[in-house]
Amino acid sequence: MTDAAYEKQWGKGPHLTADALVYGDNKILLIQRPSGIWAMPGGFVNAGEFLLDAALRELAEETHFPVDLRNSFVQTHIMDDSKRDPRSHMVSVVHEFWYVKLGNVIVKPGDDAIDAKVWDLTEALKLKMFAGHDVFIKKLLG
Repeated sequence: MTDAAYEKQWGKGPHLTADALVYGDNKILLIQRPSGIWAMPGGFVNAGEFLLDAALRELAEETHFPVDLRNSFVQTHIMDDSKRDPRSHMVSVVHEFWYVKLGNVIVKPGDDAIDAKVWDLTEALKLKMFAGHDVFIKKLLG
């Protein structure tokens, strides 16, 4: 989608999104967008929705993650570089979840994800990722 088409559909930014960074045992959960680029599960926050709830909703919608990670929540981070997403200014609140049994979890894509996979962190860091997600993950976990 072009910048103009995106802006026409969603309006001018900044837009608020919530992402889920799920990792543990040297593994990380990522989804693949229709463009082929990998990303942390996440998306727009609905009006009136708590940010943590939005991150968990997006995680469930995009990966069918079988465990409620509310008790695995570590902390939040903000990605607010106005130039990181070419479509519009996105402010992403990244919710960090540590789940020690991540290597045993079976996920499947849903919503706007075409794939969902638990990656070895070393391999994941080699992937082409969406809108600065790779920079953020390398900074935090790499």
